[in-house]
Amino acid sequence: MEWNKVIAALLVAAIVAKGGDLLARNIISPAELDQPAYVIDTSNIASTVVEQEEEIILPPVANLLQDADPEAGSQLFRACQACHSVEEGGPNKQGPNLWGIIGAPFAHLEDFRYSDTLASAAQEGRVWSYEELNHFLYDPREYLPGTVMGYAGMRSHEDRANLIAWLRTMSSDPPPLPEVEDEAEGEENAADQENTTEPVEGGADQEGPATDTTLESDPAGDEDQQENQADTQNNGA
Repeated sequence: MEWNKVIAALLVAAIVAKGGDLLARNIISPAELDQPAYVIDTSNIASTVVEQEEEIILPPVANLLQDADPEAGSQLFRACQACHSVEEGGPNKQGPNLWGIIGAPFAHLEDFRYSDTLASAAQEGRVWSYEELNHFLYDPREYLPGTVMGYAGMRSHEDRANLIAWLRTMSSDPPPLPEVEDEAEGEENAADQENTTEPVEGGADQEGPATDTTLESDPAGDEDQQENQADTQNNGA
């Protein structure tokens, strides 16, 4: 008897639910529009396609290193110690030992497995110059696509210069610092080149324009000479 009541209650609940659904569909029957009620003008919206970024031109590393502070660079290297050792004969970690890195060829350590990217650069004969290191530290993955170095890069020009200056001290024979050309001297040299007189065709060097040595006849002078000749003949006669 109790089971009959339970089953009856379930049937009544199902009938009520179904009936409510049918009633709701009949009461609320939204009409679909042929066109949107409000049209959004997208003609002036800028394209969302991300254009390729222009190549970033960094300041010359020679200028950056002029006022670099190696002591500040040693503090910056603390963030690198988890992956790199820097003392002479130090062990390789997740990254290679960096003793004498400036001036060394790419992928120069035989006991470290470099990425294919660095191995290819080594075959091209590339070395870790000041300029190469400056660009690599700015954005490793952009400068050497395919590198496995998990470092986002150092955007501060001053910090990069300080770090490079300190890495230079981690060597028994570091390369000399690149020379900085004086801007005023460079402009003066450029001006001198523009003002240089080109040699005259034919081979002869001449300071001024060529002059015609042929004497032009003076009509007045010719008449005076004829009168003088006539007087001489008369006097002789």
